[in-house]
Amino acid sequence: MSCIWREMTKDDFGLDGEIEVVTPKSDGKGLETSGQILKVQAKAGDRYVVSDSENSFASPVEKNDLEYWHKCNFPVLFIVYHPSDDRLYCKEIKSYLRATPDAFAKPYRSQTVPYSI
Repeated sequence: MSCIWREMTKDDFGLDGEIEVVTPKSDGKGLETSGQILKVQAKAGDRYVVSDSENSFASPVEKNDLEYWHKCNFPVLFIVYHPSDDRLYCKEIKSYLRATPDAFAKPYRSQTVPYSI
């Protein structure tokens, strides 16, 4: 996908890693890092899939996670592994929070679709 994945090595709380976009060099010989970085929060398992339908599902999140992602000064990609269909789904969470004013109301969830990776 023309990206570099960097996993956070500390087992604590917070983000799980980062993705840096890689682009072709101007001379066409190889690739170079772009400096464009997304931070990643990843979840996996049935407990992260609720309100499942053919076109979408929601993923439960904690209010403190939403508040943390909202105040970050970088894009945050929320990735959920859906075990029933063996796929990864993602949502850029900061733009989702801007577009969804009721995201901070209970129940705290991220509508995790329309696209998958």
